[in-house]
Amino acid sequence: MSEGEKREILTKYLEGRTQRWQKVGRAFENAYVRFDISMNIGAWRDLHRHRILTQQRQLFTTKHGFDTPPELVDAGLDGQYKEAMEHAATVCEKIAAHDSVVAQYAVPMAYRVRFMQWTNIRECFWEMELRTIPEGHPDYRHVEQEKFKLLQQVYPLIAEHMRVNMGEYDFARRGQEEKIQEKLKQLEKMKV
Repeated sequence: MSEGEKREILTKYLEGRTQRWQKVGRAFENAYVRFDISMNIGAWRDLHRHRILTQQRQLFTTKHGFDTPPELVDAGLDGQYKEAMEHAATVCEKIAAHDSVVAQYAVPMAYRVRFMQWTNIRECFWEMELRTIPEGHPDYRHVEQEKFKLLQQVYPLIAEHMRVNMGEYDFARRGQEEKIQEKLKQLEKMKV
């Protein structure tokens, strides 16, 4: 089929899908992709909960390095943070010399974990669209955005229909405080 014919079929199949929560059909469960990812353990904890995929991870370790939150750098606390992380690495290495499985419990969540994610395109729609919303944490949002860029290279016609947010935001939960304040104002008006 020509690219135009393929595009026409996909457009017809996905017709009427206007919101990310509207799941795509099971036909997208027949194509798979595999991602090799390294990210901090804390953000991984949010991604590992997705069920319609297979993930295999390495043991938690300090060998892949750690992420430093930009807020600590801005506050001038990155030096102390680095010392604490290096101290934790020393402790983990001592425990790992006896038992690498038990040593995982001493690894701070800012350290990176390497894992493989094997998933179908239907799950890619769900995970990439959900985990790139502005309210999501930047650590996993950036990973999902990078995965989407890779998916665009392999399945460009399908990626055209994905509602992935490629925006950058100053902080997680952006806009939530404003929504809360607006609700509080509305409640105050109701009291009067």
